[in-house]
Amino acid sequence: MKSILITGGAGYAGFTITQMVAEKYPQAKIIVYDRNQRGCIELASLLKKKASNIDFVLPEKADIRDIVHFEKVLKEYRPDAIIHLAAKVTDFAKNKVGKDEECISTNYVATSNIARLAKENGVKTFIYQSTIGIYTPGDNLKEDAPTNPVSAYMKSKYMGEEAVLELNDDSFNVVVLRSATLVGYNLHFKYENIFNIICVRSVFKVTFTLFESALENDKTYLDVKDNARAILFMLDNVERMKGQTYNLTSFNATLNRILELIKSELREEFTFEILPEQKKNKQVYTINSDKINGLGFKPEGKIEDIVQETISKLKKTREFYTSLL
Repeated sequence: MKSILITGGAGYAGFTITQMVAEKYPQAKIIVYDRNQRGCIELASLLKKKASNIDFVLPEKADIRDIVHFEKVLKEYRPDAIIHLAAKVTDFAKNKVGKDEECISTNYVATSNIARLAKENGVKTFIYQSTIGIYTPGDNLKEDAPTNPVSAYMKSKYMGEEAVLELNDDSFNVVVLRSATLVGYNLHFKYENIFNIICVRSVFKVTFTLFESALENDKTYLDVKDNARAILFMLDNVERMKGQTYNLTSFNATLNRILELIKSELREEFTFEILPEQKKNKQVYTINSDKINGLGFKPEGKIEDIVQETISKLKKTREFYTSLL
């Protein structure tokens, strides 16, 4: 492979994927197309130091909705494969003005456009990262389980899935990943999901709130490193995976189990409140990823190891900031 383009390649998932892809394909040019909305330019430079075969498109121009610019980048680099991670995420419950529309324009319209442009410009492989949030709540859900995306983000990701899969043919290989909740530490650690939130707040002594019904309910998680390993697996096995969707998971865990592991690793007191549920929990509980595992992919992430590493890294971060006071 001569070149690989990664949209959203400097984000939480993208940071680890970009690093692993660059290491796996040292002779290939890795193009990162990322708006750097979360202030990850410094992280981009760290990635560059780790792998000299990475190029970054200027962040002020790297908007996937700008199809004219995107096509210019395609013509300049001629990527063999695109890993499409870039997405707009909105709050599950809130319908903020303009945000739902931005989800549709980014996750569906732009995704459709860049996939079409990729095909027209000779890209051979298109890997699209979607979400397990499209499913109706249940247990051990497989890829053919009923869908019921309830937020603008989930709906637009599902629409994006359908749009890119329609383009799959003998010359254009499309694979869709439905990823579970990403967890684990990297240099672009994101603390917007429940696992990462409670790790951060327990270390920094910030009280957090949990709903009673979630404590004993299993939920499916995906190690951020397993996510990157699966991308590499798909690049290597695209001919037998093309035209299909795959659930991607590492393990199931309850919040009680996660809290136990944090207490054991942190060895310090932290506080949280438990509240009764105000309405029926809409959370997807457990996901089955036998389909990709049956092809030979084996997740390596373990809840115990991920908690240990995350708490350890966050404690070092806390010590650094404390030393500045």
